[in-house]
Amino acid sequence: YSESYVTGKQVRYFSEKERKKLINQSSLVVFAMICIVIGVVASIYIIRSYLIDHGTAAADAQTIASIVNALEIQFANYAYNLLATELTKRENHRTVSDYENSLTSKIFAFQFINSYASFFYIAFFASHVEDEGCGPNGCMFSLGKNLAIIFITRLLSGNFVELMVPFLTGWYNRCFKQCVCCNAICNCCRSKDEQKIFSRPEVEYSMARYDTSAAVINDYTEVAIQ
Repeated sequence: YSESYVTGKQVRYFSEKERKKLINQSSLVVFAMICIVIGVVASIYIIRSYLIDHGTAAADAQTIASIVNALEIQFANYAYNLLATELTKRENHRTVSDYENSLTSKIFAFQFINSYASFFYIAFFASHVEDEGCGPNGCMFSLGKNLAIIFITRLLSGNFVELMVPFLTGWYNRCFKQCVCCNAICNCCRSKDEQKIFSRPEVEYSMARYDTSAAVINDYTEVAIQ
Protein backbone atom coordinates (compact mmCIF):
# COMPACT_ATOMS: atom_id res chain seq x y z
CA TYR A 1 0.00 0.00 0.00
CA SER A 2 1.03 3.59 -0.58
CA GLU A 3 -0.32 7.06 0.12
CA SER A 4 -2.45 8.48 -2.70
CA TYR A 5 -1.23 11.76 -4.19
CA VAL A 6 -4.86 12.80 -4.70
CA THR A 7 -6.71 11.85 -1.52
CA GLY A 8 -3.88 11.19 0.92
CA LYS A 9 -5.41 7.81 1.80
CA GLN A 10 -3.66 4.45 1.68
CA VAL A 11 -4.25 2.80 -1.69
CA ARG A 12 -3.20 -0.56 -3.06
CA TYR A 13 -0.66 -0.56 -5.89
CA PHE A 14 1.67 -2.89 -7.74
CA SER A 15 5.29 -2.36 -6.76
CA GLU A 16 7.52 -1.10 -9.57
CA LYS A 17 10.33 -3.20 -8.14
CA GLU A 18 8.17 -6.32 -8.51
CA ARG A 19 7.25 -5.33 -12.06
CA LYS A 20 10.91 -4.90 -13.04
CA LYS A 21 11.63 -8.32 -11.56
CA LEU A 22 8.89 -9.86 -13.73
CA ILE A 23 10.14 -7.96 -16.80
CA ASN A 24 13.65 -9.33 -16.24
CA GLN A 25 12.22 -12.84 -15.96
CA SER A 26 10.32 -12.31 -19.22
CA SER A 27 13.50 -11.09 -20.90
CA LEU A 28 15.30 -14.28 -19.90
CA VAL A 29 12.47 -16.37 -21.34
CA VAL A 30 12.53 -14.38 -24.60
CA PHE A 31 16.32 -14.80 -24.85
CA ALA A 32 15.96 -18.54 -24.23
CA MET A 33 13.31 -18.82 -26.95
CA ILE A 34 15.55 -16.94 -29.41
CA CYS A 35 18.42 -19.31 -28.63
CA ILE A 36 16.11 -22.29 -29.16
CA VAL A 37 14.89 -21.05 -32.54
CA ILE A 38 18.49 -20.39 -33.66
CA GLY A 39 19.27 -23.97 -32.70
CA VAL A 40 16.27 -25.24 -34.70
CA VAL A 41 17.38 -23.31 -37.79
CA ALA A 42 20.91 -24.66 -37.37
CA SER A 43 19.44 -28.19 -37.15
CA ILE A 44 17.55 -27.65 -40.41
CA TYR A 45 20.76 -26.76 -42.23
CA ILE A 46 22.62 -29.64 -40.63
CA ILE A 47 19.95 -31.92 -42.14
CA ARG A 48 20.42 -30.09 -45.46
CA SER A 49 24.15 -30.86 -45.37
CA TYR A 50 23.38 -34.47 -44.50
CA LEU A 51 21.08 -34.77 -47.53
CA ILE A 52 23.77 -33.32 -49.82
CA ASP A 53 26.39 -35.70 -48.43
CA HIS A 54 24.09 -38.65 -49.19
CA GLY A 55 23.51 -37.84 -52.83
CA THR A 56 20.69 -35.26 -52.84
CA ALA A 57 21.25 -32.39 -55.26
CA ALA A 58 22.15 -29.12 -53.54
CA ALA A 59 19.18 -27.31 -55.16
CA ASP A 60 16.73 -29.99 -53.98
CA ALA A 61 18.21 -30.04 -50.49
CA GLN A 62 17.87 -26.26 -50.31
CA THR A 63 14.22 -26.49 -51.38
CA ILE A 64 13.49 -29.05 -48.66
CA ALA A 65 15.30 -26.93 -46.06
CA SER A 66 13.40 -23.81 -47.11
CA ILE A 67 10.01 -25.53 -46.88
CA VAL A 68 10.80 -26.96 -43.44
CA ASN A 69 12.10 -23.57 -42.33
CA ALA A 70 8.91 -21.84 -43.55
CA LEU A 71 6.75 -24.28 -41.59
CA GLU A 72 8.96 -23.84 -38.52
CA ILE A 73 8.63 -20.06 -38.75
CA GLN A 74 4.83 -20.22 -38.84
CA PHE A 75 4.55 -22.69 -35.96
CA ALA A 76 7.14 -20.94 -33.79
CA ASN A 77 5.57 -17.52 -34.32
CA TYR A 78 2.13 -18.82 -33.35
CA ALA A 79 3.36 -20.61 -30.23
CA TYR A 80 5.59 -17.71 -29.19
CA ASN A 81 2.78 -15.14 -29.56
CA LEU A 82 0.75 -17.09 -27.01
CA LEU A 83 3.73 -17.20 -24.65
CA ALA A 84 4.59 -13.51 -25.13
CA THR A 85 0.99 -12.50 -24.38
CA GLU A 86 0.95 -14.43 -21.11
CA LEU A 87 4.37 -13.05 -20.10
CA THR A 88 3.21 -9.48 -20.76
CA LYS A 89 -0.01 -9.97 -18.82
CA ARG A 90 2.04 -11.35 -15.93
CA GLU A 91 4.07 -8.12 -15.81
CA ASN A 92 0.87 -6.26 -14.84
CA HIS A 93 1.50 -2.98 -16.68
CA ARG A 94 -0.37 0.07 -15.46
CA THR A 95 -1.65 1.32 -18.83
CA VAL A 96 -2.66 -0.22 -22.14
CA SER A 97 0.16 1.66 -23.89
CA ASP A 98 2.77 0.15 -21.56
CA TYR A 99 1.29 -3.29 -22.15
CA GLU A 100 1.31 -2.90 -25.94
CA ASN A 101 4.87 -1.52 -25.99
CA SER A 102 6.14 -4.44 -23.94
CA LEU A 103 4.30 -6.99 -26.08
CA THR A 104 5.49 -5.36 -29.31
CA SER A 105 9.15 -5.49 -28.28
CA LYS A 106 8.86 -9.18 -27.33
CA ILE A 107 7.10 -10.22 -30.53
CA PHE A 108 9.28 -8.23 -32.91
CA ALA A 109 12.56 -9.35 -31.31
CA PHE A 110 11.61 -13.01 -31.65
CA GLN A 111 10.00 -12.83 -35.08
CA PHE A 112 12.94 -10.88 -36.51
CA ILE A 113 15.40 -13.59 -35.47
CA ASN A 114 13.02 -16.40 -36.40
CA SER A 115 12.34 -14.96 -39.86
CA TYR A 116 15.85 -13.86 -40.82
CA ALA A 117 18.17 -16.43 -39.20
CA SER A 118 18.26 -18.69 -42.26
CA PHE A 119 18.85 -15.72 -44.60
CA PHE A 120 21.84 -14.50 -42.62
CA TYR A 121 23.26 -18.02 -42.50
CA ILE A 122 23.03 -18.53 -46.26
CA ALA A 123 24.29 -15.05 -47.11
CA PHE A 124 27.27 -14.84 -44.76
CA PHE A 125 28.19 -18.25 -43.33
CA ALA A 126 27.13 -21.11 -45.63
CA SER A 127 30.05 -20.71 -48.06
CA HIS A 128 32.55 -20.87 -45.17
CA VAL A 129 30.93 -23.56 -43.01
CA GLU A 130 29.84 -26.12 -45.61
CA ASP A 131 32.30 -28.04 -47.74
CA GLU A 132 30.42 -27.49 -51.00
CA GLY A 133 29.15 -24.06 -50.06
CA CYS A 134 25.73 -23.37 -51.56
CA GLY A 135 26.04 -25.64 -54.58
CA PRO A 136 27.01 -24.91 -58.19
CA ASN A 137 24.66 -21.91 -58.51
CA GLY A 138 26.17 -20.02 -55.59
CA CYS A 139 24.77 -18.69 -52.33
CA MET A 140 22.77 -15.85 -53.88
CA PHE A 141 20.68 -18.36 -55.83
CA SER A 142 20.04 -20.37 -52.66
CA LEU A 143 19.24 -17.19 -50.78
CA GLY A 144 16.74 -16.11 -53.43
CA LYS A 145 15.02 -19.49 -53.42
CA ASN A 146 14.86 -19.51 -49.63
CA LEU A 147 13.41 -16.01 -49.57
CA ALA A 148 10.79 -16.80 -52.20
CA ILE A 149 9.57 -19.98 -50.50
CA ILE A 150 9.39 -18.44 -47.03
CA PHE A 151 7.79 -15.19 -48.23
CA ILE A 152 5.09 -16.92 -50.29
CA THR A 153 4.35 -19.45 -47.56
CA ARG A 154 3.96 -16.74 -44.92
CA LEU A 155 1.83 -14.61 -47.25
CA LEU A 156 -0.58 -17.44 -48.12
CA SER A 157 -0.85 -18.84 -44.60
CA GLY A 158 -1.22 -15.35 -43.10
CA ASN A 159 -4.09 -14.47 -45.43
CA PHE A 160 -5.76 -17.80 -44.74
CA VAL A 161 -5.59 -17.29 -40.99
CA GLU A 162 -6.75 -13.67 -41.15
CA LEU A 163 -9.60 -14.21 -43.63
CA MET A 164 -10.77 -17.82 -43.62
CA VAL A 165 -10.46 -18.69 -39.92
CA PRO A 166 -12.82 -15.87 -38.75
CA PHE A 167 -15.26 -16.72 -41.55
CA LEU A 168 -15.28 -20.42 -40.71
CA THR A 169 -15.56 -19.67 -36.98
CA GLY A 170 -18.60 -17.45 -37.52
CA TRP A 171 -20.18 -19.96 -39.88
CA TYR A 172 -19.67 -22.77 -37.38
CA ASN A 173 -21.12 -20.72 -34.52
CA ARG A 174 -24.21 -19.76 -36.53
CA CYS A 175 -24.88 -23.06 -38.22
CA PHE A 176 -23.78 -25.73 -35.76
CA LYS A 177 -23.06 -24.38 -32.30
CA GLN A 178 -26.32 -22.44 -32.11
CA CYS A 179 -28.10 -24.93 -34.42
CA VAL A 180 -29.91 -22.35 -36.52
CA CYS A 181 -29.75 -21.56 -40.23
CA CYS A 182 -28.58 -18.32 -41.75
CA ASN A 183 -29.63 -17.05 -45.16
CA ALA A 184 -29.51 -20.53 -46.75
CA ILE A 185 -25.76 -20.83 -46.13
CA CYS A 186 -26.36 -24.07 -44.28
CA ASN A 187 -29.16 -26.52 -43.73
CA CYS A 188 -28.39 -28.05 -40.38
CA CYS A 189 -31.47 -27.20 -38.31
CA ARG A 190 -33.21 -29.81 -36.23
CA SER A 191 -36.63 -28.49 -37.17
CA LYS A 192 -38.22 -25.82 -39.33
CA ASP A 193 -39.13 -23.86 -36.22
CA GLU A 194 -35.44 -23.26 -35.60
CA GLN A 195 -34.88 -21.77 -39.05
CA LYS A 196 -34.61 -18.01 -39.17
CA ILE A 197 -32.57 -15.17 -40.62
CA PHE A 198 -30.12 -13.68 -38.17
CA SER A 199 -30.43 -10.09 -37.08
CA ARG A 200 -27.31 -7.94 -37.21
CA PRO A 201 -26.57 -8.23 -33.43
CA GLU A 202 -26.90 -12.03 -33.66
CA VAL A 203 -24.51 -12.15 -36.62
CA GLU A 204 -21.97 -10.00 -34.79
CA TYR A 205 -22.31 -12.10 -31.65
CA SER A 206 -21.46 -15.25 -33.61
CA MET A 207 -18.29 -13.77 -35.10
CA ALA A 208 -14.79 -14.63 -33.88
CA ARG A 209 -13.46 -12.52 -31.02
CA TYR A 210 -11.29 -9.61 -32.19
CA ASP A 211 -8.52 -8.46 -29.88
CA THR A 212 -7.67 -4.95 -31.07
CA SER A 213 -4.26 -4.69 -29.41
CA ALA A 214 -3.06 -8.11 -30.56
CA ALA A 215 -4.41 -7.64 -34.10
CA VAL A 216 -2.75 -4.24 -34.60
CA ILE A 217 0.58 -5.46 -33.18
CA ASN A 218 0.56 -8.58 -35.38
CA ASP A 219 -0.37 -6.59 -38.51
CA TYR A 220 2.38 -4.02 -38.06
CA THR A 221 4.93 -6.70 -37.18
CA GLU A 222 4.03 -8.65 -40.32
CA VAL A 223 4.40 -5.56 -42.51
CA ALA A 224 7.70 -4.56 -40.89
CA ILE A 225 9.21 -8.02 -41.35
CA GLN A 226 8.04 -8.26 -44.97
